[in-house]
This record gives sequence, structure tokens and C-alpha cells, in this order.
Amino acid sequence: MTDIKKRTERKKSLHVNPVIEDTHSNGHENIRKYYRQLRYRLIIWVMIGFTIPYVIFAVYFHFQFTNTLKEAGKLNLKAIAESQKNTVDLFL
Repeated sequence: MTDIKKRTERKKSLHVNPVIEDTHSNGHENIRKYYRQLRYRLIIWVMIGFTIPYVIFAVYFHFQFTNTLKEAGKLNLKAIAESQKNTVDLFL
């Protein structure tokens, strides 16, 4: 039994280099993966950073334009009603 254990220990100690090389290549893959993720995150955040102000301005101006149209409509109706009132008063 002890001979078998010694042999397996020797085999394990002989296979140290491939493990190190494997971790070394995985390290490069991890670095590449990290920088790829970092690049995608930066692209996404830059896109968000540039589009948020435009969205805020678009929403703001949309509400301002809607309110202006409502006010213009009310003023137009008021002017028509005033004109109609003056026309009726003229004929009476």
C-alpha cells in the first residue's frame, strides 16, 4: 500500500508544470475577459451619460410645449367667445 501511495505522490509532483501553465493561460483569459467587460461597461455608461441629458430635455420641452398648446387653445376659445359676445351685443 505504501508503494502505491508513493507512486501516486510522485506522479502528482511530476504534473506540477502543466497545472502552472494552465493557470497562467487562464490568467491571461481572465485578464482579457476583465478588459472586455470593462470596455463594454465603459461603452454602456458613456452612452447612458450622453443620452440622459437629451432625454431629460426632451421630456421637459414636451411638457412645456403641451402646456403652451393648452394655454393657446384656451386663449383662442376665449377670443372667439369674446368676439361672439361682441357680435350679439352689436345686433341687440
